[in-house]
Amino acid sequence: MSKVTLSEFIISVVELVEAQFEEMRVSLHKSAWSMAFVLVSSLLLLIGFLFSLWGIKLIVETYVGETGSYFVLSALTLILSFLVAKVATWVAKK
Repeated sequence: MSKVTLSEFIISVVELVEAQFEEMRVSLHKSAWSMAFVLVSSLLLLIGFLFSLWGIKLIVETYVGETGSYFVLSALTLILSFLVAKVATWVAKK
């Protein structure tokens, strides 16, 4: 059995910590970029959704007036949010 001195043990531990720290830094960097891309894409999705709702409101407004179009749009948004909530609970159960 070979003897390991205290200094060799400390050097090994320091090298291990350094390697783990570098791997953690790279992983954190990748995660930060991924979160930034998800944030930007979510913001663009929200903007697109709001513009599509506005377009639907303008189309419906020609048929039922301004107040009616707000009611129709509210009902549509309520149904969509209910469907998204149901899909989210279904995915969470998997």
